Amino acid sequence: MKQKNIELLSPAGDVEALKAAIDYGADAVYMGGLGYGLRSPAESRVDLDQLRECVEYVHSHGKKIYFTFNIYSRDDDVEGMTQAIRNAVDIGADALIVADLGNLALIRQVAPEMPIHVSTQANITNSLSALTYVGLGAERVVLARECTMEQASKICDSLIEYGKTHDFTPEVETFVHGAMCVSYSGRCLLSNRLTQRDGNRGECAQPCRWKYHLYEESRPGQYFPVETDDRGTYIMNSNDLCMIDHIPELIEAGITSLKIEGRMKTAYYVAGVTAAYRAAIDAYLRDPQEYYDRLPEFVEEVSKTSHRRYYTGFYLDGRVGYEGQNQDSSQYIRGYTFIASVMEQGDTPGKLLIMQRNRFKVGEELEVLAPYFKPFTFTVTEITDAKTGEPMEVAPHAMQKLYINCPITLPEGAILRRKEDQE
Repeated sequence: MKQKNIELLSPAGDVEALKAAIDYGADAVYMGGLGYGLRSPAESRVDLDQLRECVEYVHSHGKKIYFTFNIYSRDDDVEGMTQAIRNAVDIGADALIVADLGNLALIRQVAPEMPIHVSTQANITNSLSALTYVGLGAERVVLARECTMEQASKICDSLIEYGKTHDFTPEVETFVHGAMCVSYSGRCLLSNRLTQRDGNRGECAQPCRWKYHLYEESRPGQYFPVETDDRGTYIMNSNDLCMIDHIPELIEAGITSLKIEGRMKTAYYVAGVTAAYRAAIDAYLRDPQEYYDRLPEFVEEVSKTSHRRYYTGFYLDGRVGYEGQNQDSSQYIRGYTFIASVMEQGDTPGKLLIMQRNRFKVGEELEVLAPYFKPFTFTVTEITDAKTGEPMEVAPHAMQKLYINCPITLPEGAILRRKEDQE
């Protein structure tokens, strides 16, 4: 094993997702909010005061927080970016994630001590590129998603060799789970062309997920399916990456940080996927045999969150054919529904105060997802309106505070979910 200090890096699109990531086992989180990341909707969810609170929460748990700064900037961005870098220093960011060479140079000028991670959008696919960015001041490189495991291992080896003659060994981060982009490491003009929303400045409309037909010039209004049926085809719709059953290869390759995609995802998604990868990584580091024995459990857990069909991307042989694209549908697979989150223990044993998210009723079986708990189920026998004290048979209103029964004590932030009929 090349190293045992493996970082699990989870996404945080808002404060709730950030807390879920930390509570469910992430070693570090990455988020926007400075105004220059590639997920504009996520950037708008938090202001500077909230970012400061996020940093304090993360640091109070002994974890790290990195901020996205990876747009491809223009000249009129420089003044705003300069202030954003100063804000990052002021609130205590642990690193900035950057793709644009000019932005990297600006960070070095404005905040010489700020750690820099080079984004996957920089398309690092070889050791020369990785070492060049290190020479420019980067402490970590995030590999392009089209790298194979063999290529990743060679880049890791080159940085380990670099560390033998320098005062630090640069780190390597790679995506292990989440949405994949049909374009080259996410650098795409399709959204610009079709919607005038710049994907390289955080405004991607995801036209690669749309359903396409063809039409012939001399037959206006007559559409033809790209496939030989009448449903059309999602010819650019990538499946989701999932590498939870290849944790050993990633660690043996020398990867420092295993990254989960999803700054637009819910706290429920972040909690479930983070918990699964946390358990898998810890099991392998304790005893590889434990990891292999429990692998079905880990795979089952990541399958309980909303996702597209899973595959292993380019890691295994560098070739992604039709198995990498879902040409039938861009819809998500949703086997479970997020019902509620635990706010606190009730005033009597066996009672929980929850914040309801989706409709449920007395008699239903719910499954509990909690940090470092093995998931278990129980049947709802009581629902009480926390405000009025009135008993309820059905809880139909989202964001309602309720008391329900539960057989054991659960921590704040624990999640209640319901399995759905997949037929």
